[in-house]
This record gives sequence, structure tokens and C-alpha cells, in this order.
Amino acid sequence: LKMSLESQFDDLLVNMTTQLGKGCPGLLNQVFGFLQRRTDFYYEMEPEDKMGFPPGIAEQMVFQHFKKFQDIHYKKFPPKEGLVERWQEYNKQMREKAQTKTQKTSESKVEEIKEETTEETPGIIEKKIMTAEEKAKIMNENIQKELRDELEPKTQKVESSKKPVPKEISDISTYNGGTTETYKWSQELNEVIVQIDLPAGSNSKSVKVEMKPKHLKVVYLKTNTEIINGELYEKILADESSWSIEDGNKLILTLWKASEVIWKTIIIGDKEIDPKTVDNSKRLDQFDTETQGHLHKVLYEQNRKLNGLPTTEEMEQQKLMEKIFNAENSPFKQNPYDPPKQTNDGAQIPFRF
Repeated sequence: LKMSLESQFDDLLVNMTTQLGKGCPGLLNQVFGFLQRRTDFYYEMEPEDKMGFPPGIAEQMVFQHFKKFQDIHYKKFPPKEGLVERWQEYNKQMREKAQTKTQKTSESKVEEIKEETTEETPGIIEKKIMTAEEKAKIMNENIQKELRDELEPKTQKVESSKKPVPKEISDISTYNGGTTETYKWSQELNEVIVQIDLPAGSNSKSVKVEMKPKHLKVVYLKTNTEIINGELYEKILADESSWSIEDGNKLILTLWKASEVIWKTIIIGDKEIDPKTVDNSKRLDQFDTETQGHLHKVLYEQNRKLNGLPTTEEMEQQKLMEKIFNAENSPFKQNPYDPPKQTNDGAQIPFRF
């Protein structure tokens, strides 16, 4: 059961790794980026803080999980004896090979130049020798590059043919939005994203975009075609909104809402969506700093509960009880204080002797 729980997201992670296209480094970059953007993983807490982790704890957590699965791997594939030494010897041989090749190339080039300039003036000879040294330097750089390529692990590389990205993957998500004959759109509480497909090879000079607080107009200049010209469903912050051309065939509009309300459509009169189906929750990074701090605290307390640890309030209560137990005139002074634990029905046992 434990293994099935650990592997239940494997298909999702495989798809993510494939879409990122950078193998394990790309996946790790995405995971640690998520921890930075959406959690308090990197926040270094002060002793009185209720969010984040003490210095060094986050790194320890990462290393512990690395070691956990490395040990599982080693049970199937034990560490290879002498592998480090073999790589050191291999690298040494490659360096010596490169140095020998560079030295021979440089000597042959200089000798060739000397033969060509036997009857010429010393000044010209010196100049041509310098030129040969420069050429040898360039060749040395090329050899070093080849060496670096040779030093890469000798694993079999499978060349994947570069296939065009399917259109449905390259398009924006229509999450919380919809699709019309003219555009696709999505929304969050504070912004709306609109995608308009354009002819291949389009650029910023191919379109004219006018954004006003309650009006949007888009014209394709090459054919003087009016794509959008109408009243927006709600007001936008025109000065903060923007647009760009992506992949040479998509116009992306980012419209910042003047108020955090749910839009049913982009242009009044176009196809509307059911607002009841819209997720109106906010991402953590969309709140102000003070609210984020409060939410981090709530998440921190919930995480401690899920892991069977006392909350901050319970820890303070335990410290108070310990102080009472150890007081000079306390009848419990001879009995070491044991933090309260939960009974089966959820009630707390105040003391344990």
C-alpha cells in the first residue's frame, strides 16, 4: 500500500517531465520552483515565527529523501566498486591525449610557417609565426571542446525526432474560460488571458491592438481585418494590460481586471460560460504579504496536525504545564512531565503519572 501511494502520481510526473523536455534537471527545477512559489519551504523562521523552517532543516529534508530512495536503488543495483577511480583514470587519459594532440598540432603548424618564410624578412617571419600560434590556439580550443564531449558518460543516447507540437498543446488553457470562433480565453480572479490565432509568420507589426477600460479592438493589418471590436464584459486596467505575439501565429492578450469578479465572456454578446462552474479561489502568491503570512501560519499548523505533531498553541500549553509541574511548591514536582496525548475518543489526558 505504501509503495502504491508513492507511485500513484508517476504517470502525471512522467507527462510533466516529457513536456518540460529537460529530463531529471527540468523536473527538479519545476518541483523546487513550486516549493519556492507556493510554500514556505525556503522561509527561514525565527524562534518566535510560526512559518518556515529553522536554518538548515529544509536542506536536511531534501538530503533525507534523496538518501531514502538512493538506498532503495542500491538494494537493486549495488554500488560499483572502483567506479570513481576508473572515472578519474579515464579523465586523466583524456587530458593527456588532448595535450599531446595540441602540442603536435602546434609544432607542425609552426614548422610549416618557418619553411614558407625562409627567404623573407625577419619582420614578416615573426608576424607569420604569431599567426600560426593564433591558429594553434583556436585549434586547441576546438580540441578542448571535443574532449569535454568525450568526457560525458558513455551512455547510449536516443535521438528523438523533433515533431511539431500539437496545436491543442501549444494553445492556452481555457480553464475558467471558454472558446469562440474568434478566440480562446481563461481567467483568474485578477486577470483574463485571451488567445487569437493569426496567420503563420505574424509579428507585432501585423496587428493593431487598442485596449480601453471597457472596450477592446484588434485589427489584422495585413488584410485590414477587424478581429475583435466590442464592449468588454467588465472594466480592465488598460494601462497595466499587455499583449504579445507568440510562436509567430498567436496573439496573447493579458487583461488585468479592475475588480475581482467572474467574467462570463470577453465581449458582450459573445458566447457566455456558466459562472457557477468557475473556480474563484486564489493562489497563495496572489494575496498581499500580510495575508500570505497568515495563510502560511495556517498551513504550517495543519501540516503539523497531519504529521501527528502538536500545534504551536499546544506546544505553548505544554510549556506552561511543564512550568507548573516544576514549580517549587508543585505537588507534581517529583513526577516528570509527559506532554498530553490523545485518547481514542479525542479527549486529552491532562496528566500522566
